[in-house]
This record gives sequence, C-alpha cells and structure tokens, in this order.
Amino acid sequence: MSLKEEVDETKKEVQTFYNAYLIIKVAHDRAYDKWIKSRAKFESLDYQLALTDGRFKVVPSPEKRKEKKQPELTMEQIKEIAEKLGIVISIEEPEEEVEGNEEEV
Repeated sequence: MSLKEEVDETKKEVQTFYNAYLIIKVAHDRAYDKWIKSRAKFESLDYQLALTDGRFKVVPSPEKRKEKKQPELTMEQIKEIAEKLGIVISIEEPEEEVEGNEEEV
C-alpha cells in the first residue's frame, strides 16, 4: 500500500468518525435543549406547588431563636416554691445605703 493510498484511506476514516461525531453532537444538543426546557417547566410547576403545600414556610434556624426571658418571681412565689421543696429560707431585708459611706476607687 502506497503512502497516497494510506492517506486517502485514513482521510475517509476520519471523515466517517467526524460524521458520526456530528450526528451525536446534534442529538446531544437537541436532548440538552429539551432537558433545559423540561427542567425549567418542572421548577416553575414545583415552585407553584410549593407555595400551596407549605414548603416555602420560613422556619427560623435554631441559632437565631430569641432568648427566653426567665420569669421574674416575687418573694411570695419564691417562699411558696421553697416550702414545697422543703427548703427553709430566711430572707433578710437589705439595709438602706447611706450616702457618703461609699469608698472611692
């Protein structure tokens, strides 16, 4: 086989593979376009459904929850709780501060 014949044969082989490639590429591009359109349609429909079925309900993350304030108890309530727990509490009234007794720092 001469070099010229080998070049011609290889050229035909290359052309055959290139034609197959073009057919596959065109099929791929069409399938890709159909997939993009179908995906867009699905996302649109799913979004509309999500608006009605509650999937877009905002759920606060546990990190952003508000701190719960401890309820302020009156002395009477504290005495009742201590009594129920069997704890004896003696409550001393705070002494009034006299102005001028404060030490300067």
